[in-house]
Amino acid sequence: MAFFHVESVWDYARVGSYEIDLSSGAGGPWLISFTTGKHVHKDVFTAGVSAHPTALKAALDASPDTSTYTVTFNTSGSNAGKYTISRDTVANFALTFSSRGAAGVRARQILGFTGDQSGASSYTSDIYPYYMLSSGGKPDVNGNSPIAAKTLIELDYSPIVTEEAEADDGTAYGTTRRTAPKYLDFALELQPKELVLDQYATGAVPWTWQKFFEHHRLHRERFGVFDNTASEKTVHRLRKEGEGFNRATREPTEPDVLNYWTIRLLTRLLVRQ
Repeated sequence: MAFFHVESVWDYARVGSYEIDLSSGAGGPWLISFTTGKHVHKDVFTAGVSAHPTALKAALDASPDTSTYTVTFNTSGSNAGKYTISRDTVANFALTFSSRGAAGVRARQILGFTGDQSGASSYTSDIYPYYMLSSGGKPDVNGNSPIAAKTLIELDYSPIVTEEAEADDGTAYGTTRRTAPKYLDFALELQPKELVLDQYATGAVPWTWQKFFEHHRLHRERFGVFDNTASEKTVHRLRKEGEGFNRATREPTEPDVLNYWTIRLLTRLLVRQ
């Protein structure tokens, strides 16, 4: 088993700005903010996107606090899927979200905190962050996702991109593209209702598949699928027929029983690593 997760790209110009007040024994508060650019939680798996831990560390290090910070998005162990933010001088610092209105709420959700953080030199998310889904729900104490594999529906297939016609004398001719898009469709089985539907979401895992589909339908952003079991990382964009949160993309594992669901991702494959 392994940490099998899906990360969505988010764009501050579309979802809104991100703001934190940083304070320490050296003073403050100092504003840490992002208003433009696209981020993901872990790897820069696609062009034009920055890793949020790297960007946040740079912003913290550049503050008047003049300390060095470490920002990690954990992908193993008991904190898989959560952030750890530490001040390397092992002196207390504070991250205040509540003073920044909606932009502070957004920063708190992206980092996976339920409130302001103070009185320590290191903080780890107490809930799972927005824009990340661990397949099947929360990882176990070893960092393994409950459902650490995908079920392939269609692998590396291309749509028909040739147009053919016939002349009056029966001569056939046609046009085609030099290259064709590559599609990859797969399913994630046994996703619990708390991870699928907003109405059943828990405080510990606020980002759901319902939010995922809404985010990608509205913003048409890319997402990464990290399959550690297969040592594979792929980058996708949902196709038009796969953007809805409907029977084409989700259905109960057992008819009329809502406890577990199958999620289908109908995607255009952009990158395989």
